[in-house]
Amino acid sequence: MMTMTEDKVLKMFPGKADSNGNKWLPLWMHSMDTAEVMVRLWERWVPDHIKALIGTNEAEQLKMCRFLGLTHDFGKLTPVFAAKLFIQLPELHQRLEAYGLRVDSPKSFLNANCSPHAKAGEALLLRMNCPKGIAAIIGAHHGKPQDYRIDCENDPDVHGENYYSDNASHNTWQLIYEYYFQKALKLAGYSSKEDLPQISQPNQVLLTGILIMADWIASNTEYFPLISLDSSGEADVYPARIEYAWRRLGLPEAWCPMSFIMDEDRFHDVFGFYPNPVQTMVIDAVNEENGGIYILEAQMGVGKTEAALAAAEVLASKSDCDGIFFGLPTQATANGMFPRLIDWARKQNEETQLAIRLAHGMAALNDDYRDIFHGIAYGNEDGEPADRLIVHPWFGGHKQALLANYVIGTVDQLLMASLKQKHVMLRHLGLAGKVVVIDECHAYDAYMNQYLDRTLNWLGAYKIPVIILSATLPEQRRVELIEAYLQNKKPAAEPPEWRKQREYPLLTWTVENEVRQRTIHTADETRTVQLLALQSAYLAECLRKSVDAGGCCGVIVNTVRKAQELSKYLQAEIPSANVLLLHSRFVATDRAEIEKELIKNAGKTSKPEERAGLIVIGTQVLEQSLDIDFDILITQI
Repeated sequence: MMTMTEDKVLKMFPGKADSNGNKWLPLWMHSMDTAEVMVRLWERWVPDHIKALIGTNEAEQLKMCRFLGLTHDFGKLTPVFAAKLFIQLPELHQRLEAYGLRVDSPKSFLNANCSPHAKAGEALLLRMNCPKGIAAIIGAHHGKPQDYRIDCENDPDVHGENYYSDNASHNTWQLIYEYYFQKALKLAGYSSKEDLPQISQPNQVLLTGILIMADWIASNTEYFPLISLDSSGEADVYPARIEYAWRRLGLPEAWCPMSFIMDEDRFHDVFGFYPNPVQTMVIDAVNEENGGIYILEAQMGVGKTEAALAAAEVLASKSDCDGIFFGLPTQATANGMFPRLIDWARKQNEETQLAIRLAHGMAALNDDYRDIFHGIAYGNEDGEPADRLIVHPWFGGHKQALLANYVIGTVDQLLMASLKQKHVMLRHLGLAGKVVVIDECHAYDAYMNQYLDRTLNWLGAYKIPVIILSATLPEQRRVELIEAYLQNKKPAAEPPEWRKQREYPLLTWTVENEVRQRTIHTADETRTVQLLALQSAYLAECLRKSVDAGGCCGVIVNTVRKAQELSKYLQAEIPSANVLLLHSRFVATDRAEIEKELIKNAGKTSKPEERAGLIVIGTQVLEQSLDIDFDILITQI
């Protein structure tokens, strides 16, 4: 029988310890740290769009956040977990046993791996008749939901020694569990377990993401230092302990776009020119109503990117989103688009500090990205930052990439939200508060399209505005994208022609379950495109004429070897030309330099003297890679 109060016993339970066993953190303190970080994330960081999805009563939302933080490590209260840390903390082990709480050595637990603490936490909450949705969040807080084939609720019966040591200690451990559960309810503001809410599956994913984020922050000893072994912690260190950590963390503020209506003057202020008819068509559609998914099909060079960014600004305002994800098919296209997104982002808000992220495997090689990398998480302590647009270190990990305000990257960063991947909840959390723009969506193969459709299912469930851009989208693929976003529900009041519409340029969008379309007949100047068959023997002569006339030429061949051979041949045959070679086998650093030179010499801002005499030879990576322009293009069949 216990000789101390449950409260004093709980203070001896370890939550964390350093490798030397010199310092520790009681479980109650780590739980309190996590709960208060989660509350601050909710109050100061979580987008209003996500808050609206999860509920409308802020007081109840904060109760839920605090309860999840307090109980997230409920499974650490078990003897099987405590035994692991007591090897490093023998003094605490002796104190607990002196008060009647038996904890055996780790070797005595024959099935210790069957009850990891996330699973044990879910099992104990289910034993307390906690709603299954809440228990599932606790079971998934290490990044992976418990296998549906495993009966978590009966794990304490199947592996009783992991929860109760032995029959003699059963009632003592059960008393501790019930006391901790009731204490968490009280601290969170609930009068009883009946007040705990039922949570839908999409909201479970988002709350799990917030909990993971809070747990990771609270586990960082730079923000939340461990304490000495002779102390069990004091409640009076709060809230100062939390405020210190929050200042050190220095998360950027929320983006609050104010353009509920995009007019010609605002468009000109952001982009430096007035909108053309296609851009006006998109702007008018988003100004009129808050839609779901928008698909813009229009020719190359018409300004689809500017149309999407202008629409994103309006849709973010209407949907209470605080960021944008811009997905492109390749690293090269993402690198090429990054400076344009920087320019756009810097014009969004001049008063708040916002985070930007280039999300792909070679982002560190991008000069524009490195130029704005501050390298510190707490710029506020050293005065005002030089640039309100920062690369925040906390978002540097690949799992946290989508949590920054503005994210531009390869489309795989988006598609991974549909994978059964550890910590995928963080990707959902990052996407669920953003307007999502997907460029060149016609470029994806059958496998990628399956993942994209599944991702659109989720984005539709989160009611996230999505903008899809394409110059050559098949009508059947348009239908599939719309149906995926609507989660295969039959559109209401369906116009019979929208599925087979072939007008061009074309904007298709949804409002609730209704599909709407708008087309425009542009009055652009007429252009003549001439197609000629060219024998390889005359290739050099054709290019020489173009170079001599000051032209900029592109040559696309089918293999890397062919590109390499052709590059050497043309350098010898046309010594006056500037021959550049691009293919997928360059090492990352060299490819980054080549892409940089290509954008400079043949990109949107290239000068005539830089373009003159340029011959670019490459494989198909040129087709959907860089935003470059040629006067003449020669492509192998």
